Amino acid sequence: MSMYLISSTRPDGFFRCGTFFPREGRRVAANAFSEAQWARLHAEPSLKIAPAPDDTPGADAEARAAIAEAIADLDASAYQQDGKPKVAALRDVLADDVLITAAIRDEVFQAMQAEGFEPPEGA
Repeated sequence: MSMYLISSTRPDGFFRCGTFFPREGRRVAANAFSEAQWARLHAEPSLKIAPAPDDTPGADAEARAAIAEAIADLDASAYQQDGKPKVAALRDVLADDVLITAAIRDEVFQAMQAEGFEPPEGA
């Protein structure tokens, strides 16, 4: 799956298409946005979009699989109001050597949703 690194040109970050993009960037899957949303992102002067390099900080495939498994095992109380799993809840169940940040959680969660995952009822 193609990945992109979207970063804000503003020091405090920038919201667009319902997503926050920090200055250091956020890795985003190509299927994370609709064609119209991608057009809006590309037209936004406060954002830079580039193919994500392989060395962008994040979790390796094994860690991502562990994160996905942890997300799938969470109950409804471990989800935020916006429907995303709580990073703290994931930290509680993941091994100490698994890197988990909001950006990595979002990336893994978006990929899971693209494959049909639905959070537990009541989340």
